[in-house]
Amino acid sequence: MSLEAKEFITKFESFCPLWLAEQGDPCGLHIGSLDKKIDRVMMTLDVRPEVVSEAIEKDIDLIVAKHPPIFRPVDRLVADDPQTKMYIDLVKHDIAVYAAHTNMDIIWGGLNDWFCEMLGIKESHYLVKTHEARLKKLAVYVPSDNGKQMREALAKTGAGTQGNYRNTSYSLTGVGRFTPNKKANPTIGTQDQEEQVQETRIEVVFPETLQEKVLQAMYQAHPYEEPAYDILPLDNFPQSFGLGRVGYLDSPTHIEDFVQKVKKTLSA
Repeated sequence: MSLEAKEFITKFESFCPLWLAEQGDPCGLHIGSLDKKIDRVMMTLDVRPEVVSEAIEKDIDLIVAKHPPIFRPVDRLVADDPQTKMYIDLVKHDIAVYAAHTNMDIIWGGLNDWFCEMLGIKESHYLVKTHEARLKKLAVYVPSDNGKQMREALAKTGAGTQGNYRNTSYSLTGVGRFTPNKKANPTIGTQDQEEQVQETRIEVVFPETLQEKVLQAMYQAHPYEEPAYDILPLDNFPQSFGLGRVGYLDSPTHIEDFVQKVKKTLSA
């Protein structure tokens, strides 16, 4: 079943957002376009000529790479250089390339946490703090029949992610009142006549870094031309993020034994 490439990346970035990338780390789309449908996705550490040949052979539509394939500017795009030829091959076969580097290292539940889980390291915390995001709350009022649509649209942006939970929200039903003037184009009601509608107040919490994306999704999902909403700053503890992980083993282990475990677990 085909999927829109933009939809796939939106879901990916709701877990691994670009704003967590370190300064100067060129994460995101590197080659091609996300304005297309995709059937096959390849995950890779690096984008090398051999990887590109395999992607062409297997009819891959999108490559998600850990390391950005274009870290420094390309002076010449020529076919007699293997490095630049693979860029030409990717464009020729309409294979998009997206990179998630330090943001995948930093995000909680990301690459470093996978390594800790594989190696039996518990109660881990970051080694060096890199980012902090304060929380905000959106409260938006929609006709009750549109509540599910609004909650789903907000969840796709990453709003409502709290710790180990996602898609969290709160709803309260009441009565909304308004009178459209002669310049209005009301979805519900008539100009110059007071209207009452059963509406639902939907509340979601989100990191301040997502505010623009959350508001954009809210406007697109809202049936009214003038949505009523509040943005509330929260004094809850901010979310903090960092590189590396430090944790504990179940029992003391000789360093040589642990090194062998690392080699075996990571196929090094």
